Amino acid sequence: MEASRNNLSCTSSRPLLFALNGRRVEIASPDPSMTLLTFLRSHARLTGTKLGCGEGGCGACLVLLASYDPISKQVQESSINSCLALLCSVDGCAITTIEGLGSTQTGFHSIQKRMAGFHASQCGYCTPGMCISLYSTLRNSCGHHSPKPNHASYSEVPTSECSAAPYRDENGDHEPHKPQHVIPTLTSEDAQKAIIGNICRCTGYRPILDACKSFAGDVDVEDLGINSFWPSSREGKIELLPPYSGISDTSFPDFLIKELDYRESGRKTFACDQSAAVNGFSNPGNALDLKVTFRDGDSGVERVWVQTSSLNSVFEALQSDQAKGEAKLVVGNTSSGYYKDENPRILIDIGRIPELLVLKEVSGSLIVGAAVSIGRLIDALEVMISRSTDKNTAPADGSVAHGLASHMRKVANPHVRHRASVGGNLIMAQQFHFDSDLVPLFLAVGATTHIITSGGKSQTLSMEEFLQIGLLQHGWILESITLPLHEYSGWGNTWTDTGSESKQRHPGSKACYFRSYRAAPRNLGNALAHLNAAFFASISHSSNCCTILDLKLAFGAFGGSHAVRVHKVESFLSGKVLSPRTLIEAIDLLKRELQPSLRMSKKASYKLSLAVDYFSSFFSPLLESAFTGTPGIENGLSSNVEGKSNILSQNDEITKERTCFSGKQIVPSLEEDHLIHKAMEKTEARIQAAGEAVYVDDIPSPDQCLFAAFVGCTKAAAKIKKIDPNRALSSVGVIAFISAKDIPEGGANVGAFAFGAFENLFADYFSEYVGHPVGVVVADTTEHAQAAARLVEIEYDVEALPIVCIEDAVAKGSLFSVPPFASKVSIGNVEQGFSEAAYQVSDAEVRTGSQYYFYMETQTALAIPDEDNCIVVYNSCQSTDLLQKSLSTCLGIPHHNVRIITRRVGGGFGGKASRNIVVANACALAAFKLRRPVRMYLDRKTDMFMMGGRHPTKTSYTVGFKSDGKVTGLRAKIFMDGGWSEDLSPFLPIAVTNSLKKYDWGSLDLEYVVCKTNLSSKSAMRGPGHLQGSFIADSIIEHVACTLGLDVHTVITRNMHSLDSASLYFSDADMVGGVQSFTLPIMWNSMLSRMEEKRKEVDIFNAANVWLKKGLSVIPCIYEVEQNSKPAKVSIYHDGSIVVEVGGIELGQGLWTKVKQATVHGLKPLITPGTVASSIKVRVVQADSISLAHGGITSSSTTSEGSCEAVRQACQILVERLLPIKLEKEKGSTSSLAWNDLIHVAQYQQVNLTAHVHWFPRRSTANYLNYGVAATQVEVDTLTGSVKILESNIIYDCGRSINPAVDIGQIEGAFVQGIGFFLTEEIEVNDKGELLNTGTWTYKPPTIDNIPQKFVVEMLNAGTHENRILSSKACGEPPLLLAGSVHSAVKRAIEAARAGACAGEPDSKNGRFFQLDPPASMERVKNLCGLERMEDYLKAKAAVTV
Repeated sequence: MEASRNNLSCTSSRPLLFALNGRRVEIASPDPSMTLLTFLRSHARLTGTKLGCGEGGCGACLVLLASYDPISKQVQESSINSCLALLCSVDGCAITTIEGLGSTQTGFHSIQKRMAGFHASQCGYCTPGMCISLYSTLRNSCGHHSPKPNHASYSEVPTSECSAAPYRDENGDHEPHKPQHVIPTLTSEDAQKAIIGNICRCTGYRPILDACKSFAGDVDVEDLGINSFWPSSREGKIELLPPYSGISDTSFPDFLIKELDYRESGRKTFACDQSAAVNGFSNPGNALDLKVTFRDGDSGVERVWVQTSSLNSVFEALQSDQAKGEAKLVVGNTSSGYYKDENPRILIDIGRIPELLVLKEVSGSLIVGAAVSIGRLIDALEVMISRSTDKNTAPADGSVAHGLASHMRKVANPHVRHRASVGGNLIMAQQFHFDSDLVPLFLAVGATTHIITSGGKSQTLSMEEFLQIGLLQHGWILESITLPLHEYSGWGNTWTDTGSESKQRHPGSKACYFRSYRAAPRNLGNALAHLNAAFFASISHSSNCCTILDLKLAFGAFGGSHAVRVHKVESFLSGKVLSPRTLIEAIDLLKRELQPSLRMSKKASYKLSLAVDYFSSFFSPLLESAFTGTPGIENGLSSNVEGKSNILSQNDEITKERTCFSGKQIVPSLEEDHLIHKAMEKTEARIQAAGEAVYVDDIPSPDQCLFAAFVGCTKAAAKIKKIDPNRALSSVGVIAFISAKDIPEGGANVGAFAFGAFENLFADYFSEYVGHPVGVVVADTTEHAQAAARLVEIEYDVEALPIVCIEDAVAKGSLFSVPPFASKVSIGNVEQGFSEAAYQVSDAEVRTGSQYYFYMETQTALAIPDEDNCIVVYNSCQSTDLLQKSLSTCLGIPHHNVRIITRRVGGGFGGKASRNIVVANACALAAFKLRRPVRMYLDRKTDMFMMGGRHPTKTSYTVGFKSDGKVTGLRAKIFMDGGWSEDLSPFLPIAVTNSLKKYDWGSLDLEYVVCKTNLSSKSAMRGPGHLQGSFIADSIIEHVACTLGLDVHTVITRNMHSLDSASLYFSDADMVGGVQSFTLPIMWNSMLSRMEEKRKEVDIFNAANVWLKKGLSVIPCIYEVEQNSKPAKVSIYHDGSIVVEVGGIELGQGLWTKVKQATVHGLKPLITPGTVASSIKVRVVQADSISLAHGGITSSSTTSEGSCEAVRQACQILVERLLPIKLEKEKGSTSSLAWNDLIHVAQYQQVNLTAHVHWFPRRSTANYLNYGVAATQVEVDTLTGSVKILESNIIYDCGRSINPAVDIGQIEGAFVQGIGFFLTEEIEVNDKGELLNTGTWTYKPPTIDNIPQKFVVEMLNAGTHENRILSSKACGEPPLLLAGSVHSAVKRAIEAARAGACAGEPDSKNGRFFQLDPPASMERVKNLCGLERMEDYLKAKAAVTV
């Protein structure tokens, strides 16, 4: 909770009133600029709702908003992004947070139970948002829109009590009386769509989707994955699932219904009774209105909120002197997620004005009020579709309304669409050239806009005229949009293929044809389009020709200019008979006409190619009908004369919304041994799902707590001439500016610390990179600190252009020193290997890009000064040890004066191993100096600027090989971009080498160069170095196969390690595993066998399809891990309960769960036979650098097993102490001594019930290899470059899993994170060193859009291995490498496209081999398939017809 603000004044026409989890909340003086999320977290102390991105793009902040209409007596419920919604905007609404669903005290909701039971929570940070998404879907599926008034107390409840038990409806008439295990009206597809707008970085989504679809009426129990409700899929029954009963949910409270009904009645009677009053307010006619003036006495800044139901009041507010240039009209405030720098003084809520909420049909046109939400417009269109179906006037999917609704469902995400207004979307497009999806649709249907101002003045403008205005004159507002749908419904019969398309045809000779297009990184939405378009044509059709009568062709999403209609093309085609030659001429004209709109785009060639392909796809069905002499579009155009699928049917297939996912987990039957090898529910999963799990930023702020914000440099590679904080220091609420000058005597300017290398905490004389912090501003609130940080002035002396790439660094000699043992690696004689080769590829090149961590919880810390020159820091970190050492050095105090506490981490992936230290040290330095608590939580943009990520690489290689594909020698020089500081970069070559050794190269010669650039420092990220090395190895093998014309799997098989070669490359037979544990050949052969039939199916598909191509790839992985020492302390309390401390930190990997299992297993000799092992009370607690020293670092996938072994040894000590007592007491007795009785006896005998162990692995067995194989099949749309992952199969050897459910989750999560690296996540910087990907709008971690439609994971049934802890093996990182199968499969699909597998397809002009560097973005894929592929096809058609 943030500190209270002084010197504030507020006048409000009445208190803000709303319900929060069923309880009444009144706020007399609300801040107009405060978001709902800030109120929930900082004032109501409901911290289950999280801040993830602040843009509405991740779903962590979701709440359920319910609004009541006193006229219709209906309630509408929807999930919304509380990070965007303004607090004042929820006046009169009911808000349900995750705390309102269920809790430890009141009982968990069935959603929370199923999320936990399906193992759908790992780090848990995203889980509350997932639950709210699903909750909203369930509520709407059950039709909870007509509330029965309840009897909640009408008295005010303090906001601090808002987390109390949710109100439970006594009657429940509007809720199902009988608990339901499934909801009959909910389909599996709709259930899975519930989380379209949510991001999870841990799980890979499959278990979350299982939890969602478990509620669906059509769910197949066998399709539900591993869970804690039944032991196997064969024994699954729906009845075993926790039932859902809406009767227990928070309903719309009676007090709010009464209030809103009373306001409505007062509004109606006000004209007759001026003296009426509502709750003491003298103006009932305006009781719904709310005006708040909020003034900051220190700064004089005044903010105003105007909420009204009157247009005249809006115009009055706009005409006021203070409003000029300072006012913003808001409905859902969703634009603030994109335009973050907006800071309006006056906010005018227009979301309650009847004239702006109109949604009605008039003479066949649909009039849409500007304040109507996009979601509500979609609902209205679907009603029109349903109504036309009922009247048998058109099939449900055949209306223009269907085409519009289908496209709009891909705009943003459901949570944003619930609040985003149609008018707001158009205004953003008009004023800021926002890449709107709505504008091209409205242009194509001939929409008009109606703008108004005071005095009854109005104008009607075409959509084009509206866009060309650029900015409405002051005082004018958009009132409505008219969609003239009558033009498309007057010809009677209507039909359509799948997709955003509508075609209508007169029974005689005329027809209409409407279709929309969008190509985006995510097909289901939550991503801006690369290009969008919408076309309408009216045609005259005869048996052999098609004449164009009228056209509207609109294109948008140019990335710098608004959408346009191509009038020259329209004019050229109108009246013409469609022919291939005419179409080709029109394409040439189209390209020329679109050039001006694309002049600002970085992807102009790609976008122009998309435009051509959209255009051609639209007209080709009409053209095909002329070729074939068929009746045309009426018969569906299923194929052309060559038997090849035509453009329309292929492209339609791509537009299908795929949300039906399936998975299968094959887990070996392992005999449970006191919880070991059991698929046990994750220990804290339920409290995570309930929002009760406490993360660092959830800890209540101590008294007098301050808030810090970084001041970052805006230039890279620049000398700092002067840092002037004076403007910031004079800002409201600012306490201090802390910089390197404030480091205490004896301390040091130390930030991150790793592997003995320090980096500066603050830049003092030189800015290394854009975002390099020079200090922090400390203020009384986060908002004040962030605002003031922007006022700190930094003057620079620019020396040179920044180094932003590997080539620049090499040219300028900007390199880090690499230890000799890592910089060069040789195995065998490479020159001899080359002499034995029949073929050689020389000086080839392969690159990998960077990847950002995108942990859901950004970097955060809370520092509290303590007595005796000590300090306590709560930090989200992967090593209390490293942070303790670094902070001790920074402050110049002993290690024992620094206490680091970490309970849990909301995702780390290596980004909180060392990169967290700069945040913690900055907070601690400020707290140490000011002697007050200081905390900081980085916004997503700052986190992305400062924290770096995965190392980019560039590899130049020469490889020799024989004619059968056996490689005889490889020489490679690998360049790595380490960013501005060393971190672990000098040691990363070791990991790259280990993964490059996955194949038997015959002989090997590697050299590494680590570059210093003026970019954020690169550090460990999940599978650091290993991922790059594995991809480089696979790329080289593919190059060999392509050169020889061999199947790549054949070449992989030829170069797979034998036990002998693996032992040579990895130097130790035990590391490899010996005959018994060298499982890679078995898994490889098994997977190849399984995929044989699928390979044939892919070949058949590719031969029959022109525009869609499939690819199949199988790859192996070998991953070396190293076990690190770990401490543990096990304490048994006198009541028999147990507390365990370990050095490892819970990141979501299930460490606490496995430790709990290991504890019970270790105490097995003391537990009475027959006792249920899970009844032993074990609690694992937070990592604490004072309570348990030398915790090490949680990394390398081995911390769980190391912690388990330390716990096992501690338990062994306790057993040695307690077992003699147990045996002594049991002498002569027929019964065993119960656990609690044993502890009571031990207490009486003064036995030490605490054991502390620091486990160190044996040098000979510390390192070992992990093996896995993955096969992936993809489908590539060659016209857009989009990739659909059809299926992924994984076989992975993790030994005898300690917890198969946890390990399955790790395997799937790692694989999907790898999909991000290989497909969707791209980091770009400009030549100034500025990062261009700064949030969810521009950086795309995988969502359910990007995961395999079918996901099969098999855990190999491995035997006992005495040198592995509990015979288990690591699984957190190695499966990441297997995602390379996705990238490789994409290459196979591109090869099929370039090879011209079908007659008439465009052949490659660039040779057979090509390099596709990750990520395989849509642009890169389409470039390799051919940007002019469609044009070549049409030209070939034209030549045939001539």
